[in-house]
Amino acid sequence: MREVNKLKGKGFDFWSHCKKRIVNGDDSRFWFDCWIRDVPLRVKFPRLFALDLNKEASVAVKLIAPIDVSFRRKARVGLEEHLLADLTSLMDSVTLSNLGDRWTKADKEIWTSAEEVALAKAWIHISTCKKVGIEQGRDKMWERILEHFIEGGGSSTRTRHGLNTKWKTMNAAMGLFNGLYIQQERDGEDVRDQYCLQDESKMKKHN
Repeated sequence: MREVNKLKGKGFDFWSHCKKRIVNGDDSRFWFDCWIRDVPLRVKFPRLFALDLNKEASVAVKLIAPIDVSFRRKARVGLEEHLLADLTSLMDSVTLSNLGDRWTKADKEIWTSAEEVALAKAWIHISTCKKVGIEQGRDKMWERILEHFIEGGGSSTRTRHGLNTKWKTMNAAMGLFNGLYIQQERDGEDVRDQYCLQDESKMKKHN
């Protein structure tokens, strides 16, 4: 556990790469563990999580009664009722048995084009900051990029390690594109110069 915390301090969240495989639900926390879909339910349904008085309840406990039985009040008409209906529908697909739960490797979260744009904007904003710029420590810089990335609409399940890795890939691709673009521009200039010389030659012949 100490090693896992050290990795997290360096920007690598080990648990974000793991997912609970639910069998009996006794050893998995309903709100906190990543056991259904790609993020914990407290992240996907923060308003409902805030209402629950039994936030540490296991999956098994939450599924033996209506989900909102431990809420401090009933879900309000509108958004909260809609969220509760979505969560209840999601639970309909869960079936428990007598075997124990176990950790497995989480499904890889696919980057969307919107997230790539959010990352690029976050990197530009933080790295060009007049106060600190690129002189800030590497870890601190990526912590700030992560914060700005999430504020810009990026997934809250991303880590600074994941952002750093993705940025290297994006940066390499942008460098390749930029090189091809510059080469294309140069080739275009050469072609235009060639046409200009041809036009000048024709004009001299006519004169």
